[in-house]
Amino acid sequence: MRGHAALRKQCIEALTPREREIVRLLVSGYTVAEIAYCLGRHQSTIYAHIERVRQRLGIHTEAQIGVFAVCAGLIDCQADNTATSRVIKRS
Repeated sequence: MRGHAALRKQCIEALTPREREIVRLLVSGYTVAEIAYCLGRHQSTIYAHIERVRQRLGIHTEAQIGVFAVCAGLIDCQADNTATSRVIKRS
């Protein structure tokens, strides 16, 4: 189990603070358009961040990003019901 914790920490540290923020928002159910609006960025910038997250973590889908976020402790599904009440979609 100790190896899993170290791997999780290494994966989290591989992401920039902005990428972690975008992952949290995406997994909480916000659309790319909503994330872009909230952060004052263009949608293309958000898509670029998401693509870098996929590359750094070696994953391919938004569902895998969600699994990573939960397993890595970036979000707490017990405390945040938003993740289950909103549909994750791309705009």
